[in-house]
Amino acid sequence: MEVLPFSPSPALAQVVRVFEVVRAGEAETHTLLPEPGLVLAFRFGGSAVMTDRRGARPLADEVVTGVRLETRSMRTAAGGAAVIAKLHVGAAPALFREGAHRLFGLTRALRGLRGFEDVALRGALAALATDAARVGHVDALLTARLRPDVAPDPIVAAALAAIAADPAGVRVAALSDDLDLAQDSLEKRFRRAVGATPKQLATLLRLRAALRGYAPGASLTELALAAGYYDQSHFIRNVRAATGDAPRRFLGRDDVC
Repeated sequence: MEVLPFSPSPALAQVVRVFEVVRAGEAETHTLLPEPGLVLAFRFGGSAVMTDRRGARPLADEVVTGVRLETRSMRTAAGGAAVIAKLHVGAAPALFREGAHRLFGLTRALRGLRGFEDVALRGALAALATDAARVGHVDALLTARLRPDVAPDPIVAAALAAIAADPAGVRVAALSDDLDLAQDSLEKRFRRAVGATPKQLATLLRLRAALRGYAPGASLTELALAAGYYDQSHFIRNVRAATGDAPRRFLGRDDVC
């Protein structure tokens, strides 16, 4: 699998964290780690089948994946190619009328969402000569669908900053007190913008930090503590819940991306 990163345009930089052009020369299966932000995919070559706990199903050419807490498997046919847009955490309201919580744990056809009913890019992207041009085409499409009347929620932004600073130590009750907001109100606003609860996002960030910190032969206890887990057993439970596998077995695989 070849993955080429591209930066978004200045107009889209506060919404899209990175663009990637992904290609599969031959049929390949990969396990995808959950992302903390929404992910959009625009396929211009081949096909793909996604498998998760709901079973296996072919994907539409244009899809959006909400925040997930579990890995998923992607089987890409030979010649598969797509432009991927990974959004910043909490940036969904800038593009989507539906709350991000409605996409939690799901991958849906983009054309099923309001404002994207007419999106059909496969032919146009395939006809372009370069990957940079393809990314530019998707960038322009998303820029045209930005919602200028929607400003970032300052409460959600403050909560995100606190969680990012200390995903292991943040406590939602204390956070809501700091923000002078009832916990239920904070969680509702947070879920709508981010797609998960503050606790779920903190758990996901901590898991990703632990997995990124792994090196062959690393001590699981040291890895867990460095990522903010209380102990190794807590880390093991978290990895099993997200991947269905024990840490040593999962971390040793070469099909994870």
